[in-house]
Amino acid sequence: MNKKLLICLVSILSHGCGSSTSPADPCTDGDDQTLCDGKNNSDETVCGDGVKAGTEACDDGDTDGGDGCSGICEIENGWSCSAGQSCVTTCGDGVKVGTEACDDGDTDGGDGCSGICEIENGWSCDGQQGCVIISCAGNPCQNGTCDNGASSSGYTCTCEDGWIGAQCDVYLMIQANYSAMCLIKNGKLACGSSSSDLSSIGTSVTWRSITIGYNHYCGIDNDNSLYCWGSNTYGQLGVADTYDRQEPTKVSDEWRMVSLGSAYSCGIKADGKLFCWGDGSSGQTGIEDEGGGALSSSTPLQVGAASDWTAISAGESHACGIRVDGTNRTLWCWGSNGSGQLGLGFTATPIIRPQQVNYEDWTAISAGRDHTCGIRESGTLYCWGKPDNGKLGLGTAPFGDTTMPVQVGNDAWLFVSAGENRTCGVRDNGNLYCWGVSSVIPTQLSTAETWRAVSTATGGENSCGIKDATPYCWTSNSSSDPTSAVVFPP
Repeated sequence: MNKKLLICLVSILSHGCGSSTSPADPCTDGDDQTLCDGKNNSDETVCGDGVKAGTEACDDGDTDGGDGCSGICEIENGWSCSAGQSCVTTCGDGVKVGTEACDDGDTDGGDGCSGICEIENGWSCDGQQGCVIISCAGNPCQNGTCDNGASSSGYTCTCEDGWIGAQCDVYLMIQANYSAMCLIKNGKLACGSSSSDLSSIGTSVTWRSITIGYNHYCGIDNDNSLYCWGSNTYGQLGVADTYDRQEPTKVSDEWRMVSLGSAYSCGIKADGKLFCWGDGSSGQTGIEDEGGGALSSSTPLQVGAASDWTAISAGESHACGIRVDGTNRTLWCWGSNGSGQLGLGFTATPIIRPQQVNYEDWTAISAGRDHTCGIRESGTLYCWGKPDNGKLGLGTAPFGDTTMPVQVGNDAWLFVSAGENRTCGVRDNGNLYCWGVSSVIPTQLSTAETWRAVSTATGGENSCGIKDATPYCWTSNSSSDPTSAVVFPP
């Protein structure tokens, strides 16, 4: 008889085949069968059966890789396997695996990769190679301002009126003033006196923004070049003379945004510096002459030395802008102040140099004829200045000029546009509201929740907005849902 089989039979009688209690049993195979096949199956592991045995470092019940336990039951780099079966990633070992968004070799926070291997706001992490702060360099917000570290994507774009999208690159924008309106669609510009009478302008230019003064226009193209045309009596076109222009005339390059008042203009360049030009008789250019008086100019002149301007709004003869210094978003106003429209607590006028207004968390600003409205970071709306026609939205209580920002209700707002005798805005639910002329508090004009921009004329009766990617315009005495869609020329 085979010697090995004989030993096995003896083992059956004394221990039972499959027993592992006897180190001398050469045929233990891990089951309780009463017969042995003469093979020492305890040394023959089966990877993928869910039982860690023999030389297996792990066995999670399959032979798939990428889950911590490889197809040959070895622990994969960057994982640890409890009891050889349940595998988890090891955050902080410098190996990005599994659900880890990053792994920079430590579990410290504040370096871009958190203690649980998630990418922290404001950072970009290239796998396990470490993380770098995402900056707003390169102008990722094509038609807006960039706020570093405000979202999980690393930065947030605050779009200029009429632009949407993660990078403010959606192509529809509308502006209204006096009896004129302009619309940009897919880089093409058209202007006219009514929503059904628009004519193409500057067809050789690909436009990205447009703004209208009382009798002049300025726009910025996709290469950040500034063009202006129209009335130029006070040098408001910025082309170094006072001759009118019928066609868009290039001013200069590297502009981020521009806003026009009655007969002056202000804009922010790509480096964050603020420039104004045109009529400065009320201090609206923000620049003093050598004698300390208000200065007019036919070319853009820098306002102060700051290079952290992110927003500018030119009213009839006063202007306001937002500066961002670190986490502080401060509001500054200058120019005519006869109705307290600068928000400084008094009505002395003119104020030539920009002066800081109360609070430090402003996100949007709109200067009208003689009043101003702004939105703070919480979404709360504030208005101040001349209260006639109810355009401040503060109700019917008797009061004179409001010289400091006053909160309008408790709702949250996305957009606001202060005009001549009216103000319009879009709430955070996408509803359109207007007030002034026909109402003294914000009054809902539309039940639609898809309004995303509004523009109210600072020198006229027009208001325009965008709903469902369609532009609409209406007059200041309208109190119903706008239905007059703007027709873009073929």
